[in-house]
Amino acid sequence: MHYAKWMTLVAALGIASASIGCGGATPDAETPVEVEVGAKERILQYRTTLGQLRDSRFAKEAKPDLDMAESWLADADAQLRSEDPQLDLVELLLQAARGQLVKVRSFYGRRESESTLEELRGDYEQQKQQIEELRDNEETK
Repeated sequence: MHYAKWMTLVAALGIASASIGCGGATPDAETPVEVEVGAKERILQYRTTLGQLRDSRFAKEAKPDLDMAESWLADADAQLRSEDPQLDLVELLLQAARGQLVKVRSFYGRRESESTLEELRGDYEQQKQQIEELRDNEETK
């Protein structure tokens, strides 16, 4: 899992590096502080979302993805707390965590749909069996 986490991060870095140079605006002196404050708020928001996702009945099935998101949030938080935080890395880690949370939500949606379908299928089979029993009873009369 550790290898997959870092390979995903490297891929995201590659995508991010491809967009370097697209913006020509020079950031002012306050931009790092604004990014840092925004990052702290996003970490709190994502941790809240992560806690909610861990309460799902499907959380056991999504545990590796939830753990990966939690790990990226911890890395982003540690980077922000360091003496010289690399804000680009923090942003990348937050994007990776967000993507992981979106993936888990999608998985939950799919599992919920599958569960509902299975319940409906069971109801259908039960009703079908009842109809066949009624037909059999009518034929024997």
